[in-house]
Amino acid sequence: MTPGDACAGRYSERQELGLLLHPTATADGMMLSAGACERIDHQVVTVRHKMDSERACFFLWDVRDIFESVTKREFADTTEGVRISSLVISVITCILGLVGNSVVIWVTGFKMKNGKAMTWFLNLAIADLVFLLCLPMKAISLFIGQWYFEDFFCKIYQFLSNLNMYVSIFILTALSVDRCLSVALPLWHLKFVSKHFSRWVCLLIWILTIAMSIPGLCFGHLENIDNSTQCVFAFYRSDPFRFSNVLLNSSGCLDEVDIIDRTQGEETVRAFSRAIKQQFPAENLGELPHHRQDCQNETFWKYIDECVNKDEIKKWDDMLRFSEGLVIPLLIFGFVIPLVTITVTNIVTVIQGQRALHKTSSKLYKLIIVMVATYFFAWTPLAVVETVFIIAARKLHLELMHTMNSVLPLVSSISSFHSCLNPILYVLLSGPVRKNMNESFNRVWISLSSRSTSTTQCSSSKL
Repeated sequence: MTPGDACAGRYSERQELGLLLHPTATADGMMLSAGACERIDHQVVTVRHKMDSERACFFLWDVRDIFESVTKREFADTTEGVRISSLVISVITCILGLVGNSVVIWVTGFKMKNGKAMTWFLNLAIADLVFLLCLPMKAISLFIGQWYFEDFFCKIYQFLSNLNMYVSIFILTALSVDRCLSVALPLWHLKFVSKHFSRWVCLLIWILTIAMSIPGLCFGHLENIDNSTQCVFAFYRSDPFRFSNVLLNSSGCLDEVDIIDRTQGEETVRAFSRAIKQQFPAENLGELPHHRQDCQNETFWKYIDECVNKDEIKKWDDMLRFSEGLVIPLLIFGFVIPLVTITVTNIVTVIQGQRALHKTSSKLYKLIIVMVATYFFAWTPLAVVETVFIIAARKLHLELMHTMNSVLPLVSSISSFHSCLNPILYVLLSGPVRKNMNESFNRVWISLSSRSTSTTQCSSSKL
């Protein structure tokens, strides 16, 4: 690489940092003088130092005050309440969902004609049932307070959890589009959208969602959090960020930084928060400011430069960028786009249904409202928590991150509850399905009654 190429590279970096262009520089940065290159180097180093120091100050400020707004007892009570609520919802979901989806598979797969609508319902029930079969692992872990099974089962749970979420959402989206086309374009729908077409769509959905769920196998693992083993979906495991590597032991800092929580015998965020308060006492304005926005004042950077490992904090940013690159596309394609599609197609279905069938429009309207409301109820809390967590991590608001992480088990259980509502909303409210189920249960009841009567008569004859 020539000196001109190196200077051009620094010139490009200077542009990325938002610095003003030097008046003697050309657009490609190749005709800069040696003096201009030196000025660029100085400006790049200065801005990089400013950005790193501000980021480090924000990080330490947030960690230092992460637990000042809530006492340890209040936090423990909140966490325990979330755990119990999640456990109750998971148990109810598991019992009702296993029974309901098993009945749906039995009726739609073996008792009814294999029509197009039954294809949607059958695949929806299979996806829910597969997930519900592994939900007891989560319920048991919630009951004992930590993940009870091996790392392999953690990966399987994360994979099936993501698989169920995407299969359910995509099938409900396809079902809404199918209903919309059948009402808005009945002749076209009858001619081109056959039951074989719906099977191919379901196959495509399964292939797509399996591919989207592979990160669960890659990044699902066991991690020790607050002295308990948890099954987490973590995105960055190579040379991970560690609180213990943030503070440096130099001549200008404390001789020894203790970040071990003596009550738990391990490194925790709370212990690190205590260490930050020891390292950067709030009353000393030469170390950390009273107000977070004052981190932009270079008066507070000297002590940070001497006592903080900025490379370790940079890992935080790298981890965050990787997480955003994975989570945001999944939220867009797995929540936002299906939500908009379901809402628009259901509105069109209601409008067209009112024009064509005035007598049934009221029932149709109520069913559509229930469908959309259930979708919002089940998936929106989880999507909101994940979005807020990413935003809080980007802004280094660790307290908000901790809050979102603490309610994550609850909103995850609420989204799982949708698996036991699907049979009721999308199958059991269907007249033909309900009629077929009643007939099947009546035949079973008559058969059991006949056997009971025969057994009684045989016993009487022997006497």
